[in-house]
Amino acid sequence: QTIVFMDHIREHATQYFADFESGQVDVQLKEKQERPTSIHYQFTVGDTVHNRAILVKVPLFHRLPAGETETNSIYKPRLYPRTEQNDTHKLEYKALSTIYEYFSGLDEKQLGTVRVLDYLPEYHAILVEATRDPNLRQLFLETSRFQIASEPRELDLPFQNTGRWLRLYHEISKDADVIIRDVYRDNY
Repeated sequence: QTIVFMDHIREHATQYFADFESGQVDVQLKEKQERPTSIHYQFTVGDTVHNRAILVKVPLFHRLPAGETETNSIYKPRLYPRTEQNDTHKLEYKALSTIYEYFSGLDEKQLGTVRVLDYLPEYHAILVEATRDPNLRQLFLETSRFQIASEPRELDLPFQNTGRWLRLYHEISKDADVIIRDVYRDNY
């Protein structure tokens, strides 16, 4: 799979990044991480001037233990049937794309999202541009109780931005094919 992803990225790099020169793109695997539900490949992509990173997420499909079905499984009971494993990656791609398009349309640079680049259905792979910005976890750990913050209210702005991002995220209109469930507190 690694070679397939590298070839695909090399072939489409100028579409993903307009500032890349055609035919001059180098792609290298930087890291491969196997996680409980997916494999993450991180590639560096560059031409003679620019350098970027792409993350490829490929889901792992898990089967129920022998003799178990969805109805008698040890998994917790559900109000609604589980989404088919073959559909989850498509839904994740669609959701990430919708979120990216919505937040890109706002004129608020502090409310960033991951830039979705492509989807490879034959591998169930989602390609996104890796960000170099620190995430909230990194900011929080840098200002932990074990370190004295240089400014006591150092995390106020990141937390305010996170709250604003979440509020705007919940205002995104849903497509007709999205099933909205458990809207009210009484549904739980």
